[in-house]
Amino acid sequence: MRKFATTVARGSGCSKDDTDCRARWKSHKQQQDQYANVTIPYVDAKVAAALCKGGPVAYIHAEGSGVTDDWILQYVVPATRQKLSREVCIVLGRALLWRIFDESGNFIPEEIKRRVHGAYSNLGDRCTLEKGVNPIKKIPLGISGNDAEVVIIDELFTDEGFELVDEQGRRVRRRIEKQEITLLASHVLHLRRDVFDLKAQLERRDEQIARMMSKVNRNLQHVAATPGRRTAVLVAASESNSEPTASHNQNVQLVAALSPLPKTLHDLWHEYEFGSGNRKPAKDFKPTERGRVKHSYYKRKFLWEKVSEMVRSGMVAQEACNRIYEVYGQNLSVTQILNQMKRDKLDRGGHPALSIQ
Repeated sequence: MRKFATTVARGSGCSKDDTDCRARWKSHKQQQDQYANVTIPYVDAKVAAALCKGGPVAYIHAEGSGVTDDWILQYVVPATRQKLSREVCIVLGRALLWRIFDESGNFIPEEIKRRVHGAYSNLGDRCTLEKGVNPIKKIPLGISGNDAEVVIIDELFTDEGFELVDEQGRRVRRRIEKQEITLLASHVLHLRRDVFDLKAQLERRDEQIARMMSKVNRNLQHVAATPGRRTAVLVAASESNSEPTASHNQNVQLVAALSPLPKTLHDLWHEYEFGSGNRKPAKDFKPTERGRVKHSYYKRKFLWEKVSEMVRSGMVAQEACNRIYEVYGQNLSVTQILNQMKRDKLDRGGHPALSIQ
């Protein structure tokens, strides 16, 4: 036995100990492993039955077929008889003979089929079966027993259907049904575990999606804080329901002033490039207007010049501001970053990490 056979046996309801016993595997972890016999008839039969696809069966001669074991050894498996024992060749020969006369035997070589059919037709009066009847019968077996005692029940069912033949066959059938119920209960338990694992996996995925959506919302709020250029417009309310005229909409005069408390570097760049509220863009200030706010303008100019330089090199303004945050630290205030940028500009011509190659 190897991996596939072991997996099939365990999946069919055989215990680990029964599978080890059938494979003749002995461990040395427990004391009983030193003395226990690995050859136990019922355990061997139980695991062997589990390995039979469709269940264990037996092949017997049909009454009146005229076929004997010697005939099978001579005409069905003559080459196999030279290599294996008589008992093994009889078992294999009966199965092969049944397959030759069955509709599913198309894969058998024509040479073997011609030899067997020719010998079968020469039986003459010894064969009383009708034409087309298989000379070998395939019957299901029931495996029962207890440890050293094994009971193999043939002909569990009659030719008419599923009626059990005798009381011993009924007991075996009840044992088989009990094993099937145990197997179904095991499958239900595995399905429950799979459902539980799937539920836990979905919960983890929901948490991951929630974190991703929160991150997307923060990014949208960040983008919304740096909108495009806006022009302040004063809209006069009309008392009538008529269409508004040109006199109802008038451009507000923009004021040359800087925001008193910018919260982010992005706000400072927006103030320089587009203005904020009804304020004029800082880049459009006239000399006299810059003189009124020369202290604030002077400190903020270091940021504006650096961002303008990075934008001219091909970088987006928002990325440039993010880069400055990475260099100086996200936890610093706008004023602290401006002071450090001023110090770097005057001492060494700017921070090395922000230099444009």
